Amino acid sequence: MIKFPFKLTSKKCLGIDIGISSIKVVELSRGRKNILENYGEIETKFLYQRSLGTLGETPLLLSSQAIARAILSVLEAAEIKTKKAIFSIPDFSSFFTNFVLPPMAKEEIPEAVRFEARQHIPLPLSAVTLDWQIIQRGVAKEEKGVKILLVAVSNEIIHQYRKIAEYANLELLALEAEVFGLLRSSVSAEDEKKVISSGKSAKETLEKAKKEKNAKFIKGDLLKIPLKKESVNVVLEIASLHHIPSKKLREKAIKEVNRVLKKNGIFIVSVWNLSQPKYKKYIKKAFLKSILTLGKYDPRDTFIPWAKKAERYYYAFKENELKRLLETHNFEIIEQEKNNNIVFICKKKK
Repeated sequence: MIKFPFKLTSKKCLGIDIGISSIKVVELSRGRKNILENYGEIETKFLYQRSLGTLGETPLLLSSQAIARAILSVLEAAEIKTKKAIFSIPDFSSFFTNFVLPPMAKEEIPEAVRFEARQHIPLPLSAVTLDWQIIQRGVAKEEKGVKILLVAVSNEIIHQYRKIAEYANLELLALEAEVFGLLRSSVSAEDEKKVISSGKSAKETLEKAKKEKNAKFIKGDLLKIPLKKESVNVVLEIASLHHIPSKKLREKAIKEVNRVLKKNGIFIVSVWNLSQPKYKKYIKKAFLKSILTLGKYDPRDTFIPWAKKAERYYYAFKENELKRLLETHNFEIIEQEKNNNIVFICKKKK
């Protein structure tokens, strides 16, 4: 059921985002350039029977018919006739991961992916819908295999969106994580794509990037981004800001994002939500360490085991703390969520 945008062939379609405070609908025509034909929005707080859920919880218990009626009212008011639609799924309602499979025949990969998925997905496979893509072959010299990008979405969530589309008399083309939809809509086809890459296979990634015509991969540092002032439309910092080990350096990282973003550019940042019960012992340990070292460490400087190999540093952000950090450094908050992660979507002020 889950499809990615590059699989779609329709020249005109709707993009529908069912948010916590409103439903947004855009009508796009596709060609050499993506053109925004129409737009509509309606407040939706009164539609919810309860709040949105995460992947592992009972998700999206909304009034499907009420949401469909709201969508129809937007379509009618905006005089939109297009019936093909892509729905945006909140990031906290989906699960993404990647892994490497050993070399194997192409026809063996689907079964291998399902087998490996059981090791990564926190729900029974019968409860989710999987989609996957090969994102790299021959990941590294020492890892001659196939790198897979896997996405899982609860079947309850997919069923909910299907019912909403059915009630609204729409053809459901695809479901897409909202962060990727925002990224694609914010960068024009003419803009050069710039991605800062780091990690174990960065060298191999850079070598592969040289062969791409419309992509440029740069290995960089969040504290000194190797891009010119006001040179990009969108910046994503996914699960990275919390690894920076001091208030001064975290502020510097945010200033760097502000420097490279164009006016009205989009900044999407997520950090782990360490206020969850499963992280309580690490917060307590950090607090004691701060006392015993006479304040050398911040009470929210945590060290959490990673991949059973080492302890990795995480700063335990509070939601309001991250919000203040963004607002005091020239960013306007567009949307925020707090679930397994704390996520902010914001815009650079003029």
